[in-house]
Amino acid sequence: MNGLQKFPQGLSHLKNLKEMIITECSQDCDFTPLMQLSSLVNLDLVLFAGNGAVQLPQQLQHLTALRSLIINDFDGIEVLPEWLGNLASLEVLGLYYCRSLKQFPSKKAIAMSHPISPCGCLWLSTTTQVRRFCAMMF
Repeated sequence: MNGLQKFPQGLSHLKNLKEMIITECSQDCDFTPLMQLSSLVNLDLVLFAGNGAVQLPQQLQHLTALRSLIINDFDGIEVLPEWLGNLASLEVLGLYYCRSLKQFPSKKAIAMSHPISPCGCLWLSTTTQVRRFCAMMF
């Protein structure tokens, strides 16, 4: 879905949808319809750099079947939320070009979720905070 202002009606009826890539979503886009996609296991959020968003949509915390969450070019985000620990099935967390990212979930929050393997956690940054977070997880 490219240049998204609003999710299409009927999206919640796609009960077997496994993968979704959302690009260039507007800051005020309502992610509530995604909460009904209980079969969604792979979600990529791409090119959110220009939309001014500073946090992940809260509704994503209800996608507990997610095994892979890729966040790419999301410059405004500074903090990864504690609720990432609620994504019990998460195996892959990819962060690419999140240049403002400074704070990560606590070790306690991550420990509550399914272990994320080192090969599944892809970090393309050289910041000290990223190195510390990866060291804490593994």
